[in-house]
Amino acid sequence: MRAKTAINQSVDPLSFELPTLEYVIDCSGLTVAPQTPVVDAIALISQALGSICLLSNSNVLPDSIRLNQERVSCVLVVEGSKLVGIFTQRDVVRLTAKGVDLSNLSIAEVMTQQLITLVQCQAENVFTALLLMRQHRIGHLPIMDDQGQLVGLVTLETIVNQLLYQTTDEIERRVQERTAELSGANALLHREIENRKQAEEQIKFQAYVLSRVNDAVIAIDSQNCITYWNQAAEQLYGFKAEQVLGRRLEEVYHYRWVKAEDEQAAYNALAARGIWQGENIHCKKNGEEIYVESSVSILTDDNGTAKGFLAVVRDITKRKQAEQQRQLLLTQEQVARAEAEVAKNRIFNILERITDGFLALDHNWRFTYVNQQAARILHRTQEQLIGTNVWEEFPDARDLAFYREYHRAVAQQVTVEFEEFYPPLNTWFGVHAYPTPDGLSVYFQDITERKQAEQKINQQAALLNIAKDAIVVHNLENQILFWNKGAEHLYGWQAAEALDKDVNELLCKETSPQLEEAVLAVFERGSWQGELSQVRKDGKNIIVQSRWTLVHHETGQPKSILIVNTDITEKKQLEAQFFRAQRLESLGTLASGIAHDFNNVLTPILIIAQLLSRKFSALDEENRELLKTLEDSSKRGATLVKQILSFAQGAEGKRIYLQVRHLLKEIVRIIESTFPKSIEISMNIPTQNLGTVWADPTQLHQILLNLCVNARDAMPNGGTLTLGAENVFVDENYARMNLDAKVGSFVVITVSDTGCGIPLEIQERVFEPFFTTKEKSKGTGLGLSTVLGIVKNHGGFVNVYSELGKGSQFKVYLPASDTHVTQEASDTKIKMPRGNGELILIVDDEAYIRETTKTSLLNYNYKILTASDAIEAFSLYTLHKDEISVVLMDIQMPLMDGLNAIRILQKINPSVKIIAISGLSSNQKLLEASGIGVKAFVSKPYMIQELLNTIKRVLSAP
Repeated sequence: MRAKTAINQSVDPLSFELPTLEYVIDCSGLTVAPQTPVVDAIALISQALGSICLLSNSNVLPDSIRLNQERVSCVLVVEGSKLVGIFTQRDVVRLTAKGVDLSNLSIAEVMTQQLITLVQCQAENVFTALLLMRQHRIGHLPIMDDQGQLVGLVTLETIVNQLLYQTTDEIERRVQERTAELSGANALLHREIENRKQAEEQIKFQAYVLSRVNDAVIAIDSQNCITYWNQAAEQLYGFKAEQVLGRRLEEVYHYRWVKAEDEQAAYNALAARGIWQGENIHCKKNGEEIYVESSVSILTDDNGTAKGFLAVVRDITKRKQAEQQRQLLLTQEQVARAEAEVAKNRIFNILERITDGFLALDHNWRFTYVNQQAARILHRTQEQLIGTNVWEEFPDARDLAFYREYHRAVAQQVTVEFEEFYPPLNTWFGVHAYPTPDGLSVYFQDITERKQAEQKINQQAALLNIAKDAIVVHNLENQILFWNKGAEHLYGWQAAEALDKDVNELLCKETSPQLEEAVLAVFERGSWQGELSQVRKDGKNIIVQSRWTLVHHETGQPKSILIVNTDITEKKQLEAQFFRAQRLESLGTLASGIAHDFNNVLTPILIIAQLLSRKFSALDEENRELLKTLEDSSKRGATLVKQILSFAQGAEGKRIYLQVRHLLKEIVRIIESTFPKSIEISMNIPTQNLGTVWADPTQLHQILLNLCVNARDAMPNGGTLTLGAENVFVDENYARMNLDAKVGSFVVITVSDTGCGIPLEIQERVFEPFFTTKEKSKGTGLGLSTVLGIVKNHGGFVNVYSELGKGSQFKVYLPASDTHVTQEASDTKIKMPRGNGELILIVDDEAYIRETTKTSLLNYNYKILTASDAIEAFSLYTLHKDEISVVLMDIQMPLMDGLNAIRILQKINPSVKIIAISGLSSNQKLLEASGIGVKAFVSKPYMIQELLNTIKRVLSAP
């Protein structure tokens, strides 16, 4: 967009174009890597701030407009060729004020990541960059090329310097040409002066536009329709941009001229120079009339044809009211000159009563008048100030805007307004100064409280965005008014997407009793807190801890609701896992409590059934079948007890390093020959690099078989059963979400089916012992509880995933070992070794167990002594210690337990060989027995083969 005088299609020889973006880009800005320490970045900024660089050819500029470039006050964070963040001097102040220790932080941890950037080719001139910087309230704008590569950095100061330099240089060049052509022609020289004044006015207008980005900016086309309406215009007139764009200007707000002649003067200025500055009276949306200061310029196309107007409007109602008041007091010198002392006293009385500070300075910068309010604000008395030089009384003001702006007002005979902080008085001043024939008059206010309030608001807004909790404010119609960064992170909705939306429609699938309770409570009591189920943008359900507070107007009427939500989804999941683990632990304790007595009952039954089947081999088929049924039932009962002990983590088998690949192949061979042909078996196992595990192969075999049988039962009409294995590393995040998981490497065995699936409401109960959905004759409810007990005993954990109608998937996580094995798993046939007449002492408080074990060992060529308790055992061992080869010692006995009895026997004979026997094969008992020299451990109920092999192994040991 170019600014030209195109009303009559003529081109002003002193017209100029706004500079393009390339002239104001600093391509040598500071850049650092993300890993750069914060202290190094601060050092770079400080080093750059230590030197002030003038424009390269500033020596050709007049002293009145020569400006320093912006000191470098930021670093750009670049990773490779990609811009990832920015860190400014303002960030340093903010972090320091918060007490953050920057010594150990990297720049990536504190940089601003959500960058506002501008593509160079998209900017017609520097005004595009200015508007973008104003819109986002930033002072540094990174410029990118079409490929997203960093070109450089633009600041407000570099734009203003270049604009002033370019326009001033162009004016100087053209004026010199014009002066050379018109030398000697006084009439034409006068025209040249007029042109120069016009150009200077245009320069002032451009500078005004650049420096007044807080003002309303309105663009209209040739049909008087609004094409641009900025945020400041929305605030000034009360109309949103979407309400006015495309509408005619007179339909939006009415305006009138302060004086009738102002209208014609405006048209003449636009026709002559293409710009006009003046005052109007505008009507806002609510009907209120305001005084505005308008700067209007003609917008032209590349051919110089007028295509509309650009207006920059500033509300000067308060200033006009103040001017009217001052004009009432000072215009035409009606008071000072006409009424002399009487009128002067009247003015002074009025000035003494106003709430603003007022003072007058003469041409020598001496105080000629100071009202009481001014003296109070300046911490002086009127007598102390009258007659003194302002710069001698307040020497620190020379380095601030006071000195610069006061001299500009006098030198240029213009009114100046500014805000400045004066450190010696620790006060912010809002100043309005205007020149008078006698010097300078100054109205000022103490605006410290307002500045502090603004700072507090800015700090609070920054804190709200830093907070990890989601902070939302909505009005009484549920329309969202505020949405912080925490809410963006939690719900996935950006602030621009959420604002003005209905909060319940955005975050709730349906109205819940908890939500209704919250609404009632917050209006009745003013606050509410509790848990709510909500939904993210991606459809994921979450649970939040919600705190509601009712916010009131100053009149006491409720106006909005402040909500602070904390995501507790993971916490609730961990609580559910913890409660399930507690429930399983309680059931396991109960199950292990009855296992010992049950084993004592089963042991003689199982031994007798085996003895009878071997002793009476000539029995008829019917009797042999009865004995077989007795033996099978005993074995089934023993298996159930082992499952109970496995669930209770009390059973421990022999562990070796093994490859689960071999076990899976064995399971596949078994189920292929036994499962219905309607079930397709699939394997997904890597042939190489699968980790090994330290485990009991028999127990792993039991795990896999239980899971496969459950999968078969879930597919009565056929389907696909898939077995797989893989290496997995569990990280900290996954471990936090799973109560039993630990960080480390695991081998994961997966058993999945395409069956009926498990309903969600019972998925958490599938591992409970005796819980089953099968018919009574088809399941005991111990299969999955046994799986869980074995896996946890091996240091692993189990996860289940299921969906109704689509199948189930069980994942068994076993800790991986660094030991590599290649051997195939194989079944070892247990032989039945016979004794050589060795004497064995059996110690057990259960008579049936003593007698059945005695009978069994006698049949295999052993001699037997039996004792019912530890005291009897000591007596027998003392009499026969030279003859007894092995002692079978029950760990759990009344009066004295087996472990203490073993210690006493070892004192009698340190080399005694003892086999410990117990109905509870807990890790603790086994460790204690091993720690006192027990040679072997056998759990009840035991098979004859197992007992014979154990005795043979102990006898042959040194």
